[in-house]
Amino acid sequence: MNGLYSVKSGYNMVMNMKQGTDDNNGGRDWFCVWNAHVPPKCDTSIQSWQTEGLWPQIRDRVQRMNSAIEVVLDICSREVEAVVNRFMIIVWGLWHNRNEWIWNQKQMNPDQINHWTKARWSEWNAAQQRRVTADATEYSSVHRRWVKPITGELKCNVDAAFHHSIDKTSYGCCLRDSNGDFIQALSGWCNPELSVCEGEALGMWQLASHVMGSEFGLE
Repeated sequence: MNGLYSVKSGYNMVMNMKQGTDDNNGGRDWFCVWNAHVPPKCDTSIQSWQTEGLWPQIRDRVQRMNSAIEVVLDICSREVEAVVNRFMIIVWGLWHNRNEWIWNQKQMNPDQINHWTKARWSEWNAAQQRRVTADATEYSSVHRRWVKPITGELKCNVDAAFHHSIDKTSYGCCLRDSNGDFIQALSGWCNPELSVCEGEALGMWQLASHVMGSEFGLE
């Protein structure tokens, strides 16, 4: 296969093996399917479009146009995004159903096709949402910057960690002034494992107690 692979070349190879010949009949069969000028008007397709409420948009185009390619391109270029999305997901379902019938002798009815496409659409949307959330979280973590307190005030940053296996809570605190200059830091641990609020509050209390009793004489 000259080191290059595509869906077409893979199909041709399988068809040649299946037919027990080295000719390219499989390739010719593939191009007939690939370039088929057949409008989407079989009963299964029509019922799928009708179930989704898309048949009115498709029926007129099927009557006026000469190929499925023209129908698809016209819908994608002229309809609103919501209609295009619904249309393309049904196209995907019909193509999947066609492949299942050819390769596995399994076939879905229109209701099953629509159910399958809606499930795949929901999965895709969920994956996109997770990606957007992950991107936003990454952006936030990368671009989050420490902000100085107003003049005359101090800012304490505290974090806590919770160790379930050993029933401990550890904490760390850092105190800076309005110029951003470091004043004091403190870390420690305690038993037992606390809640998040309790662990961070404990860290702040320990730092405040330490600073107020130190040479800084803060009140």
